[in-house]
Amino acid sequence: MAVDIASASSRIFDSALGEFRLACDMICMQHAEKCESNIELLFLAGCEIYNLCYQMDGRAIFHIADKNCREVDYSRASIIVVPQFQWNNYRIDFCLYSKLSTELFIECDGHEFHERTKEQAERDRSKDRLIQEAGIPILRFTGRELYRDPMDCVMQVAKFINTRARL
Repeated sequence: MAVDIASASSRIFDSALGEFRLACDMICMQHAEKCESNIELLFLAGCEIYNLCYQMDGRAIFHIADKNCREVDYSRASIIVVPQFQWNNYRIDFCLYSKLSTELFIECDGHEFHERTKEQAERDRSKDRLIQEAGIPILRFTGRELYRDPMDCVMQVAKFINTRARL
């Protein structure tokens, strides 16, 4: 009798759905205090779920540090995610450190806090220019992108870091 991989995969997936939902709930509860919005929580939870799917040698890809952590320890993961990072006079949603690449800033732009007014748009553009002057790459994700597919946003970040590491 041949092994039916598709059938086995489907059965284990159906069986694990409840457990996976519980894991997602626990991840969100664990990281909610590190976030200022639901879209930030979607990004952080996405990083943790990415860890469940893609590990290197049993090590996590992403490690979620405490707010404004300044000591980077790569023994836990290859990418360190620092939420609510203070840089100059700005709060950056996430600063990511990787020993293979330079630091990276991530901004999660919800409609209520970004570009609702001309002043908000101007502040964001000014902030982006200062970050670029400092040579720090920045990726911005809209709230719509994060609600629609948080895992795709996290995968784009991982790909960006991976691509920069090869340069």
